[in-house]
This record gives sequence, C-alpha cells and structure tokens, in this order.
Amino acid sequence: MWGVNVKRIVVWVCALVFLFSTTTSVLADEIDQHRNEAEEVNQEIEETQDLLDRVRGEQVQISNQLEKIDRDIREKEKELIHIQEKLDDTMALLDETKQELKAAEVEAKKFEKLMADRLCAMYMMEGTSYLELLFGARSLNEFLDRFEMVKFMIAFDNQVFDQMVELQNAIAEKKKELEIQEKAIRETKDEISQQKSLIEAKKSERLQVMIQLKDEEQQYEKDLEVLEQTSRDLEHTIQRLLKEQEQRRLEEEKKRKEEEQRRKEEEERRRKEEEQKRKAEEQGKKEEGGNKEEKEKGGGQQEQKDQDRGDNKGSSSMIWPVPGYNHISSGYGNRWHPVHKEYRMHTGIDISGGGINGKDAVAVADGTVILSQTYGGYGNCVIVDHGGGITTVYAHGSKLLVSVGQKVKSGQAVMKIGSTGVSTGPHLHFEVRKNGSHVNPLPYLGR
Repeated sequence: MWGVNVKRIVVWVCALVFLFSTTTSVLADEIDQHRNEAEEVNQEIEETQDLLDRVRGEQVQISNQLEKIDRDIREKEKELIHIQEKLDDTMALLDETKQELKAAEVEAKKFEKLMADRLCAMYMMEGTSYLELLFGARSLNEFLDRFEMVKFMIAFDNQVFDQMVELQNAIAEKKKELEIQEKAIRETKDEISQQKSLIEAKKSERLQVMIQLKDEEQQYEKDLEVLEQTSRDLEHTIQRLLKEQEQRRLEEEKKRKEEEQRRKEEEERRRKEEEQKRKAEEQGKKEEGGNKEEKEKGGGQQEQKDQDRGDNKGSSSMIWPVPGYNHISSGYGNRWHPVHKEYRMHTGIDISGGGINGKDAVAVADGTVILSQTYGGYGNCVIVDHGGGITTVYAHGSKLLVSVGQKVKSGQAVMKIGSTGVSTGPHLHFEVRKNGSHVNPLPYLGR
C-alpha cells in the first residue's frame, strides 16, 4: 500500500509542478504582451509629440504672419489718416475757392450794374455819345478836358472788365484743379480702404488657421495625455504581473521544497517498508500479499493516467464579431489615421455601419475574459483568451458586459458598441493577437 501511495503522491507533485509551470508560462506571455504594448504606446507617444511640435511650429509661423499683417494694417491706417488730412485740406481750399468765385461773381454783378447805370445815363442824355460829348465843347480847353475824361472812362471800363474776366477765369480754373485733386484723393482713399479690407480678410483667414491649429494642439495634447496614461498603466500592469510572477515562483519553490521533503520522507518510509518486506520474504510470509500490491500499484497508475489525460483541443474557427454588420471601414495594415492625420499601422479592423451604436459585440470563439476595463486610447476594452496563445481584442465599447475571469461562449455578447477612447464615431475595433503580437484577423474570421 505504501508503494501505491508514494506513486500517487509523485503523480500529484508532477501535476502541481506542471500547473505552476503552465501558470508561470501564461504569466510570462502576458508580461511579454504588455511589454510589446508598452513599446507600441511609447512609439505612439513619440509620434504624437512630433505632431504636437509641428503644430506648435506652425502656430509660431502664423503668429509671425499675424504680426506682419497687423503692421501692414497699421501702415494702411496711417496712409488713410494722411490721405484724409490731404482730402480735408483740399476740401478747405475748394471751399475758399468757391467763396472767392462767389465774391468775384458779386463784383461782376456790381460792374454790370455800373455799366447799366452808365448806359442808362447816356440814354437819358438823348443819344449823346462820346463824340457828341467831345464836339459839344465850347472851347479848346473844354474839348481837351472832355477828351481826357472820355479816354479815362473808356480805359477804366476796359480795365475793370478785363480784371473781372481774368479773376473769374482764374477762380474757375482753380476750382477745376481742386475738384480734380478731390477726385484723385477720394480714389486713392478708396484704393487704400480696399487694400486694408484685403489685409483684414487675410488676417481673418490666418486667425481661422490659428484656431484650427489650436484645436489640433488641444487634440494632440489630449491624445498625448491618454497615451502617456496608457503607458503608465502598462508599466504598472507589467510591474504587478512581474510581482505576481515572483510571488508565484516563490510559492512554487516553497511547495516544491515541501513536496520534495515529503517525497524524501515517503521514500524513507518506503525504504523501511521494503526492508521489512525483504525480511518478510526471506521468511516466506508475505509473498502473496506482495503480488497483490503490485497489481494494485499498476491499476492505480493507469487510473491516475486516465485522470490526468485531458482534452486540449482548442477552437479552430471564429465567428464574425458583429452580427448583421459586415462593413469594414478600416482594414488591417497601414492606413491614414482619422485623428492623427498621418499614415499609421492599424492593428486590427474597424467594423461600422448605420445604427451600429449600442449593438452587441460578441465573442468570436469560446474563451476566458482576461481584461474588461477602460484601457487608454482603446476606451472600454475587452480581451478574451482562447488558448494556444490566441487572444481577441474588442475596443471603443459604450458598455462592458463581462468581467475578468468569466468564461464566455462563442456568440456571447461581451460589450455594447460605442465610440469611447480615441475614436471618430461608433464602431468596433477588433484585433486578433498571437502571443501578444497583432496579426491580420481576417484569415481567422474566414475572410
């Protein structure tokens, strides 16, 4: 009997060692997976930081352009002030000229009245002309006096008339020049105003660009914050798993030593028992009993083998993760990122379609949930382990429906589809990972 018990103990020790070694292997794979994820996150952090630096550089350029535009606007405003002053001076001169022209017209009217009075007086003298006035003199001296007076009157009339005409012409010419100047100044003012309007429109355009850059900067800062937080979370996760792995290793070592000590004690007991059996056999008393124990020992080993034999058959196929929605809006591989605006590696496929928001994302095969939480840029995320190093990832959900450690069946809902994390709209981001590394999921889905 002792021999049978020893064999069973050895088998259980082996089973425990196998269990702990398997657990340690799975834990090591999980650590490697998280380390790979950490490296990917750090790479995304560097890329996002580069984008953030580029946006900030463009903001500096736009700021310099806005400063130059402001200087140009101030120059145009100075020009407008100067041209307005010139226009005001011209308008003042034009007003003065108009007043002068008005005064000249008044003088002309006075001269016209004087000439009219003279003509009227001559008419009242019953046809007396300058000749009649001259020849009506009674003596030579009176003739000479009348001649000088007539000559003076004619010269005066001609002089006054010429001055009046000259003054009117000069004033009219000056008025015409001032009106031409006024028109030119107004045209210059309109041109400068148009230039200022164009500069202000350019400023408005640059300000819009600056607003867009500010929005991009805020988005990149948010993405960077999310990625850095994800990196920190992965670091803590890896540290926690390493600590758990060390604790399990210590527990395994402790149990191994305990089992080894127990095995030694059992072997010592067996040795003593065998010694007693040998002595008994020499006496020929326990031969039949020894044969019976051998048979029981063989049966026990076969029974233990039957108990230890398990079905290691894994899942060989996967179903589609979103029933009723087959449109792939973004495939596996390099793609133009809708948020970061550059080509990046897309580690899975995005499944979308009208009305997909709130629909079920289902497990593609039987497995065990190893993660169900908000996870960085993935938003609400579920990871299912299907065995054989194969895991599937479901991201951006609006609601988680499973918990860590839960066994799920193929087709069972694991989350509600949404747009959490770094996402531009409701969709399911689905990944297949082999030993932690992302692979093209379509062959696994039969596509």
